[in-house]
Amino acid sequence: MSTKKRSYVRFALNRVVLSPCGAALLALLVSGFILAGCVQAPREPSPESVPPPPLVDLKPVNPQPPAAWIQPGVKVWYFDNFEFNHVAEMPRGEPPFSWGFWGKPISIIDRDFAPQEKMWDSGMHRNLALQMNGMIKFPEPGEYGLRANANDGIRIYVDNKRVINDAYWHGDGDRLTPVSKLEISTPGWYAFKLKFFQRGGTAALQLFWKKPGDTDFSIIPAEAYGHISQPK
Repeated sequence: MSTKKRSYVRFALNRVVLSPCGAALLALLVSGFILAGCVQAPREPSPESVPPPPLVDLKPVNPQPPAAWIQPGVKVWYFDNFEFNHVAEMPRGEPPFSWGFWGKPISIIDRDFAPQEKMWDSGMHRNLALQMNGMIKFPEPGEYGLRANANDGIRIYVDNKRVINDAYWHGDGDRLTPVSKLEISTPGWYAFKLKFFQRGGTAALQLFWKKPGDTDFSIIPAEAYGHISQPK
């Protein structure tokens, strides 16, 4: 480039920068580049980076229900047309709700659904949420490990205390939650609640435990789930 052309370009740039309009334009461009490079939509921290503390004060259902009142599995309530991205956007409280419907009790939490496969008896494969209520039986005292494989968001409560929390939409598909450690001093039935939603694509919901003395995690068996149905 000739000296004359370089001088003209430098003069033009100076005019843009030094004029009020040019300064404002430059400020907008610079701030735009900074925002584009540095600012992202807020996201929850990875659940693997925030392991939950051990829970040592869990208490069983008191009094323990008679064996004749205990039915297999946990009760489930479905919410249709659920188009949110977090468990916290589900209705609070206990069923029945003004939105949704009862499903058949779920005997074991161990399903990895194929694309477009309907989830249990909900009749839906996307945009649904569910709440399970019932009991889980810890057969012996000691420290238990608890974790879930879920797609999408999940929260689990034992004795009304949150023990698993991976509540946000899972854009990366199935993932295991961090291990929760539960100290069980009294064997027996404990109150159990699970909240879960599925937006689209594949879906999964599996619950594992590691009992005292075990070396590996395994699916929690059907005999560990129950709900109360008092005889009429």
